[in-house]
Amino acid sequence: MFDQDRLRADSIRAHTQRFLPLILALWLLALVPAGRKLMAFEWTTGATGLTPTHLTGPISNGLSQNEGHSALLVVAIHPLCSCTRATLKELEDAAPNWKQPYRTTFLIYKSKPQPDTITPASDFDWHHAAYIRDAQKALNAEVVDDLNGEQAAKLGALTSGEVLLYSAPDQHGSRHLVFSGGVTAGRGMEGENTGIATLSQALNAAFTQPGAHAPVYGCGLAALSNSTPRGLAK
Repeated sequence: MFDQDRLRADSIRAHTQRFLPLILALWLLALVPAGRKLMAFEWTTGATGLTPTHLTGPISNGLSQNEGHSALLVVAIHPLCSCTRATLKELEDAAPNWKQPYRTTFLIYKSKPQPDTITPASDFDWHHAAYIRDAQKALNAEVVDDLNGEQAAKLGALTSGEVLLYSAPDQHGSRHLVFSGGVTAGRGMEGENTGIATLSQALNAAFTQPGAHAPVYGCGLAALSNSTPRGLAK
């Protein structure tokens, strides 16, 4: 009886080992669609609007930093977009090497209160996000509560993590667009990339090549907005 059980166990083990490569191949094959979807998401660019090439008049209302005489760096942020962490980290790491004077403004998305809604889920207090606090301190950024992303939309920024650089005002008080777009290689990806290199080059030169652009990777500002009607909150 013992020998029969042993032979049966050996037979099962042999069959298992024979089919193990096939099982492994099928398992890896099943992972391919999920991997493709993940890669597609990481490399999907965010939406961008029409960014003004000159910053003057009503467009700059709400940007108190615009009153200065240095270049103006604007970053659109939704506090619920995890992709933006990489954007702020890239800016923090690059900033100590910038030679041109600049001032920074964070446009942080905040939903407008509605009469029949409770506090929207999108109104997560940015003060609770350490990476935003750290970046605000490192870049000495002015923080603007951007209601429904209206100020960002005026500047053509529709995606969290979009960065705009405007030159110092000219003799007529007009700023010129120097850079627009993203400063990461993909969604939530840190490391060398064309966007941060182009921005850094602009902040280390005399802004001789205006209008440079790089793709932005992040969540749509409006897409993360969500309000819950009273009585439906959980």
